[in-house]
Amino acid sequence: MDINYKKNRNKFKLNYDYLVADDIITFGGSGYYNYPERIKTHLLDFEYEFNINPSHNIDFDIYKTFSNVAKIGPTFGWNIRYTGSINKFDLFGELIYREGFTFENKEVKNSYNLNTGIIYNYSPFLAIKLKGENLLNSSPKSVFTSTPISDTGIFNSYDRKIIFTIEKAF
Repeated sequence: MDINYKKNRNKFKLNYDYLVADDIITFGGSGYYNYPERIKTHLLDFEYEFNINPSHNIDFDIYKTFSNVAKIGPTFGWNIRYTGSINKFDLFGELIYREGFTFENKEVKNSYNLNTGIIYNYSPFLAIKLKGENLLNSSPKSVFTSTPISDTGIFNSYDRKIIFTIEKAF
């Protein structure tokens, strides 16, 4: 269910989802199996967009999930994003927060992820781009359940990166 509201340069969205799933196929210590419980999950999400002017926007999103099964990922988080253009430059920046959790006695800490980028549009056919991903080196985590030959593993979803590209359109 979505509720949307727009006034002047402001846009609001409130979303509620409810999911019920039976016989989910999942991976466990001895391979794939049907999860024995009925999974019930509620999601509450709020989004806000502010158009500073036609070339500059700020977006904010916050969510919370509620479920009857063990956490295997964050149940609370938010992000704030800026996009804009100044003359031949396009700008982008976002900060993402994900709540920590515990899974099979392993702690996954809160994560803050900072991504930013700038594009210089030299011409309609040539752009020079510089992008930074995971600049705080605190990416979201991926959790892999234990197996007979390994313990539960918690890994960074991606590493810190600085990417420089030149894009030519033909």
